Amino acid sequence: MINNKWIKFVALLAFLSIHLGQLNTFDFQTIYTTETFNTPYSLKRFAEYFNQSDYNKIEVLASLSSYPDLPKWMNWFHRPNSEIGYFYGTPAVDNDGDIDIEIILLDKFTFNVTMDRLKYTIISREQICKNEAQIQLFNLDLEDFIQKNISAPVLDIFRKKLWQSDHVYITNMARPIDVGGRFPLDPREKEGVTVRIGSMANFTEELLRLESEAAQIRSRNPCPKRFKASSVEYLFREKKLFVDWCRFKLLLPSTP
Repeated sequence: MINNKWIKFVALLAFLSIHLGQLNTFDFQTIYTTETFNTPYSLKRFAEYFNQSDYNKIEVLASLSSYPDLPKWMNWFHRPNSEIGYFYGTPAVDNDGDIDIEIILLDKFTFNVTMDRLKYTIISREQICKNEAQIQLFNLDLEDFIQKNISAPVLDIFRKKLWQSDHVYITNMARPIDVGGRFPLDPREKEGVTVRIGSMANFTEELLRLESEAAQIRSRNPCPKRFKASSVEYLFREKKLFVDWCRFKLLLPSTP
C-alpha cells in the first residue's frame, strides 16, 4: 500500500511545477552530531510576499530533499500567531554529512505557494557524551529557551557546579508534550521545556546526591511540581529558572 504522505508529496510537487513562486537558498548552517541545534525561521517575509498579515494562514510543509518528511531527528514547531517558527533537533552519531531541507509555504487563504530551502552541514562531534542529566523547566516554553539563550545559564550551572567539567553540552530539548508529558491544566501557564545535558565525565557526587533527592520527591503522589526541596534549587532560582524536580533524572547510555 502506498503511503498517503508520498501521495501528498507527489501531488504537491506536480502542483508546484505549475504554481511555483520564488525560491530562496540559505547558506549552510554547521551543526554537530549528538548536540542540539535550532534554526529560528521567520514567516514575516513570506507574509509580505503573500500580502498576508495572519501568520496562521501560512502553512509550512518541510521535508528532507526528495523525501516526504523531515529527518527523524529534526522537528518543526510554530506557535499560533507568532511570526517565527523553529527547526530544531539532535543529529544522531551516524548522521554526519550535508543535507537540504525543502520548505513549501502555502497561503491557505489564496492557495498561493512558494518554496524555500535550508542547508546543513553535519559534523561528527569529537567528544561524544556518555552520560546525561535531564531537567524540565516549567516557567519557560521551547521558544523562550531558544530566544533567551537559556542554554547558556543552564550549561554554566552544570559546568561550574554540578558536573564540574568543561565538556558539557545540550544533547536534547523538547516540548514536554512530545516526551510523554501533558499540557498544564491552567492554559495561562507555560508548557515548559525538557532539556538534556550530556558530558564525557562520570556523574559527580553532587549529581548523584541530586538524583537521590529527586527520587524522594518523585515518591510523593502526586509529585509536587513546585516543590523546592532540592539542595541546588538556589543555583537555578538565581538565574530565574524554575525546575520541576519530579522530572529530574540521570541517564546512562542505555536509558531511553
